[in-house]
Amino acid sequence: MLVSCIIHLGTKDEALVPPAMGQVLHAFFLDKVRDIDSGLAEELHRQVFH
Repeated sequence: MLVSCIIHLGTKDEALVPPAMGQVLHAFFLDKVRDIDSGLAEELHRQVFH
């Protein structure tokens, strides 16, 4: 079972990152999982929010 995921991002140019970027990455990750396995994405979402 996936317990955590660390994603290191970089930019070509200097940029400001909003403080709530974690929520954006969480949504991005679940979207990518949903593309491969919608049932798994639903289960991961349920575990985080319930």
